[in-house]
Amino acid sequence: MDKNRILDPLERELRRRRRIVKATLVIALLAVAWAAYWFVFAEIPRDYDNPVDHFKYGSIGSETSGGLPLRLWEVLPAAFPEHLPDPDAYRAIAADRRTPLDGYRQFGFVTEPDRPLPIGFSVRRRGAEWVGLNCAVCHVGTIRVSDGLDPDRIYRDTPLTFALPGIGEAPPTPPRDRAIVLGMPANTVNLTAYFEFLFDCARDPRFTVNYLMAQIEADGSLGPVKSLFYRQAIPAVREGLLTRRDQLSWTEQNPPAGPGRIDTFNPYWTMIFNYPWNGTNGIADFPSIWNQRPRDGMQLHWDGNNTSVLERNLSAAFGAGATPVSVDLHRMKMVADWIGSPEDRRASPEPDARRETTPRSGELEIPRFPFPIDEALAARGREIYFEADSDPSRSGVQSCASCHDFEGQDVGKVVSIDAIGTDRHRLDSFTEELVANQNTLGIGHPWRFHQFRKTHGYANHPLDGLWARAPYLHNGSVPTLRDLLEPPERRPKSFYRGDDEYDPVRVGFRSDRDTSGDGRRFFLFEVGAVGPSGNGGNGNGGHRYGLELDEADKDALVEYLKTEGGGDAP
Repeated sequence: MDKNRILDPLERELRRRRRIVKATLVIALLAVAWAAYWFVFAEIPRDYDNPVDHFKYGSIGSETSGGLPLRLWEVLPAAFPEHLPDPDAYRAIAADRRTPLDGYRQFGFVTEPDRPLPIGFSVRRRGAEWVGLNCAVCHVGTIRVSDGLDPDRIYRDTPLTFALPGIGEAPPTPPRDRAIVLGMPANTVNLTAYFEFLFDCARDPRFTVNYLMAQIEADGSLGPVKSLFYRQAIPAVREGLLTRRDQLSWTEQNPPAGPGRIDTFNPYWTMIFNYPWNGTNGIADFPSIWNQRPRDGMQLHWDGNNTSVLERNLSAAFGAGATPVSVDLHRMKMVADWIGSPEDRRASPEPDARRETTPRSGELEIPRFPFPIDEALAARGREIYFEADSDPSRSGVQSCASCHDFEGQDVGKVVSIDAIGTDRHRLDSFTEELVANQNTLGIGHPWRFHQFRKTHGYANHPLDGLWARAPYLHNGSVPTLRDLLEPPERRPKSFYRGDDEYDPVRVGFRSDRDTSGDGRRFFLFEVGAVGPSGNGGNGNGGHRYGLELDEADKDALVEYLKTEGGGDAP
């Protein structure tokens, strides 16, 4: 073709139209590709403007790797009420007034008025919206407002919010009877029971596309695209839940965890590294997470197996369902900054931050004891706390402060199991083989784990906000501080966990009843419980410090410990 030939008007118009058609097709293809990416492949988490809401409801990257499609998750209680802890209580709620939260509150999850999800649940869209867990599910607790308790004492600057009742219909006006304490161990949450519910649903022969799609679309059609997504997702979710159940089947061989506790490292062994269960029991209490800056460089976790707050945070995120690929470091950083986590990627043995032992302005506060304190008695208790004792089981002469004050010579260090004498099951569950595998996580990433080590005891931890960290010892086997000052043979052999009514005298949650005033059933903790595997883990022995004090001095010491780290110290 002669490129220099002059085209007649008709040819020029045909060429122009062809160019328009080609351009239109390219634009249409790009639009389709963009729409496919945006609505199918792009991961878009729900974000929050402030760190408090982001802590409670923001994403850590667990949704699509360890979560469920949101609409499916919402209908499970209505679809399978018989698998809930208290089916009759759920069915007693009028069908037209039930919400998904009425079912999920039975596991002790904390819910706020006008929030569609429990605290500790996040949403991320990928094709459809998925729901997963975040760090707050294990680190937000409640305390019931009772005689003498002033909830406004808990925080100086942080706005206080209140939880909905644990069971039954939500009241017409926002309640003020269960104060929410941020960063506190989730004293009412029974994560093991929640997972068992999901597994039981997946095992149910009705967990089919037709049955569940009818439940999902009862309130209106999903539309053709989302309907196709859910029809493909339901069988895959069922298969994933059954696989996870098989990976966690060993939990049935150990005593049940109950509320406020979980096995933190055995799931790594069987789910992340795909090894057979090694026969151990690592059940431990949820810890508190406020005031992290001065903890960097201390031996962290109950057994002191890591000195990096960053690695500790990431390992917790993996325990909540994120993976080294899916973990959302950018969004986790907002929360990490709020709890005072240092940015250094390598912990130093004696960080300068240790001198800064209280949170900065705008960070998560240490909750203050919300009952009146006898200042004179607490002043006497402070003297005892810092005085040396002569316990024969300890080398040299030490004080409570030497192990538990931020300036104590042994704070953040591991005490050998022979000296501390507490239940060793959690210690034995973290093996050298697990260390070797833990330190492979993150290969190729700047945050790759390096700091995990095997220890041979339990770590001394600071006591800031101690009143809100009951029950006590690493496995939560002692209900109150006052009980901890008694010889092991006089500590309670069984008690109920999951209550959020507080005992301000003995310092711990009420543990003498099996049901709350609003109908929540509590978990019977038995010190001598042994599972089918022969494992225990609930022992309440050891930590025989302060036993030589007389009754008056024990009372004084407990009064001071109400102020420790976050109270109005005398």
